[in-house]
Amino acid sequence: MLESTFEWTTQEGPRADPELAWGHVDDGTRYPAKPIYLRPAGQFTTTADDLGRLARFLMGDGTIDGERFVSEHLMLSRGRPIKTEAAERGLKAGYSLGLARRDRHEVVGICHTGNTVGFVAALCIYPNEQKAFAYSVNTDSETADFGRIEQALIRELDMDSSPIPASIDAAGNFDDWFGYYIPSPSRFHTFRYLDTLFGIVEVKRENHEIVLAALGGSMRVLRPTGQNLFSADDRRTTSHLFLPGADGEYLMTTGFSTLQRADGRYLVALWSSLWLGIVGVAWFLFAGTAVLVRHPRQAIKHPVAPAWMSVIGLFLPLPFFFRQSFMALGDLTAGAWVLAVATACLPLGMMVTIAMVVRAEHRSPITLVHGIAATAVLQWCLILAIFGMLPLRLWV
Repeated sequence: MLESTFEWTTQEGPRADPELAWGHVDDGTRYPAKPIYLRPAGQFTTTADDLGRLARFLMGDGTIDGERFVSEHLMLSRGRPIKTEAAERGLKAGYSLGLARRDRHEVVGICHTGNTVGFVAALCIYPNEQKAFAYSVNTDSETADFGRIEQALIRELDMDSSPIPASIDAAGNFDDWFGYYIPSPSRFHTFRYLDTLFGIVEVKRENHEIVLAALGGSMRVLRPTGQNLFSADDRRTTSHLFLPGADGEYLMTTGFSTLQRADGRYLVALWSSLWLGIVGVAWFLFAGTAVLVRHPRQAIKHPVAPAWMSVIGLFLPLPFFFRQSFMALGDLTAGAWVLAVATACLPLGMMVTIAMVVRAEHRSPITLVHGIAATAVLQWCLILAIFGMLPLRLWV
């Protein structure tokens, strides 16, 4: 692979490579390659020819020109996790030695996919058929259907469809596993609050079938294949496993992520807290602005003023973020610092408003509403603080 390098390569500056493709974002604006410090990216730059050479090697037994380069044992272990609870219980899906078992478009292979700002790439190999494909796209558009590229390549390679695993009747006691599941652990510990709220899936029985329903409305049927293993209706191998945790928890894993059954009342409480907080913030945006317009000279003395100012403060970081690179989100920048200060001030503003409402000699119904709204926002702040999101620090 003589045209490939791990040295930092980009499209601009004194060491720019004129042959390097530019990345593009959703609006079509071109974007140069940027170094990534927050993830274990190798900053690997290659060509289509070299990527093809890598694919051919990965389909082999680890030898180059008859000489051993990688042990055969390691070559056979790619995409096959071992010594995990899921693997030991029969779930074949997972990630190992740089490749993941990928069950898509009626065929099963081992792949490595990835993306960065302006680029998306994938490499998939099918050793049993001695076929492979790789592609790189110089955009990471959020609306593009990159799966169509894989589908077209699979069709062009004329690969045989993988057999569908046989279904059996689900065990009668599987009803114990029905309920709501949330990521555990979360993908990013700092944002586990968001994962808990928006990563909810429900396992239930519907029309005599076991169904996996995501919060957004998408639904998948799970075909039981035995011993709490299931195959989703869009998969050709076992894709889900239900297993008990060390402390008796109800867990569900895909081999790539694990979810734990949560008490529905806990989730209702979290969502109620969120909506109360949002309504409270919206109230102060409206009420505070109204007071400022109607009584500009006395506005600062009004009970709504501290809460309104703390809410307005949340908008102060926006101009800083608009001027900084997306890749700097994990750095201690001016925007990140202002955001941390602004979010720390939010509960303080609410507490001052509550204190002014309590001390008011003549509390009108609208004044009481200000106090209730501030309490609603304050309880949301408490939840955010418990989850480590207040004050919100983006830097590492």
